[in-house]
Amino acid sequence: ITVDKDLRFYPFFITYDLESLLLTDNLPAPSTSSSWTQEHRPVSFSLCSYVPSHTHPVCENDSDVSYLISTFVKRGREIQTTAAKFMKNRFANVSKQLELECKKLQELSEEIVDESDSDEKRVINTPLLNHIRRIQNNLETYMTEIPVLGYNSSKYDLNLIKTLSTRNAISTCASATASSNSSILVIS
Repeated sequence: ITVDKDLRFYPFFITYDLESLLLTDNLPAPSTSSSWTQEHRPVSFSLCSYVPSHTHPVCENDSDVSYLISTFVKRGREIQTTAAKFMKNRFANVSKQLELECKKLQELSEEIVDESDSDEKRVINTPLLNHIRRIQNNLETYMTEIPVLGYNSSKYDLNLIKTLSTRNAISTCASATASSNSSILVIS
C-alpha cells in the first residue's frame, strides 16, 4: 500500500489558552509541610484551529470552573469530530485498500483450509492478517485524535487542567486525555 506524500502529515491541531485569577480567599488550611498563598482559578479559555468551519477563535468565560472546563472539552470535541470526518475522507482509499488486503488474506486462508484440514497452513496468514488489523486500528486512532497545543501550557495551563480534571468535567469526559505525567493534551 502506497500512501501519498500529502497524507503523511496530520494537517490539523487545536490551540488554546486559559486565563486564571489568583484568589487569596477560602484557601485550604496550612499543613506542617506547606501553606497556600493563592489559588489559581480558571475564568476563561480561548480555542482556535485550522479545521474547516472552526477557524474563528472562540473565547468563553465563566466563574463556574466545572462549567468552564466542560465547555472547553465540549468545544474541543466539536472541533475534533469535524477534523475526524475530514481525515476519514482523506484516508478513504487507504482504509479501503487495507480492508481489501484483509479480505484477500481471509479468503486465502479459507481456501487453504478447504484444501487441507491441517491447522498448520491456516496459521500462515494469521500473523500478517493481525498486522494489517493493527495498522487499521492505528490508522483509526490517527484519524480520530487531534493534538491540542497551548501557549506555555506544559508548565501552567496543562497542569491546571490536570488538577481540575481529577475533580471536574474532564474526569467524566473520556474524550480528553491529559495524563498526570505528560505534557500533552489529546482530544479523541
